[in-house]
Amino acid sequence: MNKAFIGIGLDSRHDLFKQLLEGLDHIHKKLVVHRDIKLENLLLDPFGCVKIADFGVAAAYIAPEILQDAGYDGFPVDVWSSGIALYAMLCGRLPFKGKSMSELKRCILRGRYQCPEHLSAAAQQVIASMLILEPRSRATVKILLSHNFLQEGHSDCFCIFCPFQWILDIR
Repeated sequence: MNKAFIGIGLDSRHDLFKQLLEGLDHIHKKLVVHRDIKLENLLLDPFGCVKIADFGVAAAYIAPEILQDAGYDGFPVDVWSSGIALYAMLCGRLPFKGKSMSELKRCILRGRYQCPEHLSAAAQQVIASMLILEPRSRATVKILLSHNFLQEGHSDCFCIFCPFQWILDIR
């Protein structure tokens, strides 16, 4: 299990992921794309509210369309990276691994990963809808927020720390 999530219950991880999606929904409505969603960029304030930051690119979270270097739409890229983050939150590891960058790239471009048996069907559905190789077929943030997986629990706050020191409050 990822050390960052030891002691954080499944309900809390569920709520943190919902906060992430609410933040992405907010910035996407403003036509802003983050392009680097990863666990290391998700910070918690003293009240348990997620802050999205940016500390540089991590190869394991890169969407396949970026690796193909053929141009891409940013919103599906954020959904892919969020799917990687959700998988890591629930499974304690990343879905794609490689001993070298070229091996990692091959794994991502194949798009095959294994979900542990302990994941609920709803969690597996959400992850699968986010980790689709074809960006236009990937779920949108709006669709994800309406999924029954995210209807349980609620988040009371969400703030975003942008690289340019702008603070965007959703509520």
